[in-house]
Amino acid sequence: KIFLAFENTSWRPDYYMVSDVLVAEQNKSDIEAIEAEKYFPSWVASHSEGLGKINWIPVSQSNSFVPGESVGFSKDLTKGIEPGGCTVIYDMLQLAFHLGFVEVALVGIDFSFTNSKTSGVSCEQGEVLVSEGEVNHFSKDYRKEGEKWTIPKLEEQKIAFAEAVKAFEEDGRILVNASRQTQLEVVPRVDFNEYFSDQR
Repeated sequence: KIFLAFENTSWRPDYYMVSDVLVAEQNKSDIEAIEAEKYFPSWVASHSEGLGKINWIPVSQSNSFVPGESVGFSKDLTKGIEPGGCTVIYDMLQLAFHLGFVEVALVGIDFSFTNSKTSGVSCEQGEVLVSEGEVNHFSKDYRKEGEKWTIPKLEEQKIAFAEAVKAFEEDGRILVNASRQTQLEVVPRVDFNEYFSDQR
């Protein structure tokens, strides 16, 4: 929901992705208004009716994803995106690799969540929670009271981020975590101010 920061920033993304089915369903007008090249995994297609031009990414058939154990990393999205990273960030790292980015810095990833009450139901991406008001993100409007979201799977995300680091390093590329406050330790840490100084 980076669009929530637009009224306070001049920065705009060149690329935009949604891979969470509930985010796709609940934010169509805001997503449509974003002027960026959009790449979405095909698993959200049935939840994205009415949106304009989307570059749909097929899902890999490699069967590399074993919940809680392993996940694949696609270096060529023409062969499909690897599912199972449990965060849009992992999917975007595969996109960045495919597009040829040689250095990627993660920012704003505190890797810590306070969960809402459960709804008692699940969707294809896991247990559905019901927001009691935003407590986790950069905007008080990120998740309104009563909005549905899925329970974060941080242990599976750790496995995925470690796999991304491995993929980047194997190809001589760089992936770092430049978040100011973070509990994500599997991605090499760098100081935000130094990394984004005018010296670079």
